[in-house]
Amino acid sequence: MKLKTLTYWKVQSSDSDCYSLRAKSKKEAIAKYHEAIKEGCRYHAEVIKIESYYYDMFDLLDSCLSEARGYEKKIKTYKIN
Repeated sequence: MKLKTLTYWKVQSSDSDCYSLRAKSKKEAIAKYHEAIKEGCRYHAEVIKIESYYYDMFDLLDSCLSEARGYEKKIKTYKIN
């Protein structure tokens, strides 16, 4: 079975990964970052492009809900101005 790819953008929380911001686009992730900062939340000033690899929808769900992120790969990190 061939692996499928899901690409998303993430802004890392200063507290825990479960509070990190995730978005479909870099622009949306940056907008979420600025909104969260205005509300007093703490995030790293960078947006990370992530690729997640999965076989089927159940595999993707299991990857999202488990602690093991073995099928995720950090592609590139960009600083937020």
